Amino acid sequence: MVDVLVTGGSGFFGGILKRELLQQGFAVTNVDIVPDPDSHPSLRSIQGDLCDPALVNSVFASQLGDGPTFWLTVAFRLMQLPLGLFGVA
Repeated sequence: MVDVLVTGGSGFFGGILKRELLQQGFAVTNVDIVPDPDSHPSLRSIQGDLCDPALVNSVFASQLGDGPTFWLTVAFRLMQLPLGLFGVA
């Protein structure tokens, strides 16, 4: 199972993406400064500020399966948008 890192998954757009990924069978790690209102067996929620280097290091050092994928790139792929449209490789 691929573990996807969603930053801002407690917000509106990140929450939509997080729930869609969970519904499609992905494991999701959500990092957000506000509490995550959702719960799911495949959801790992981490409350913290991404400006905190220690938090970022611990998230990336933790077990993220095949590696993290940031939510913006995943959103473009789920919507089947060409990534180059917004300068995302």
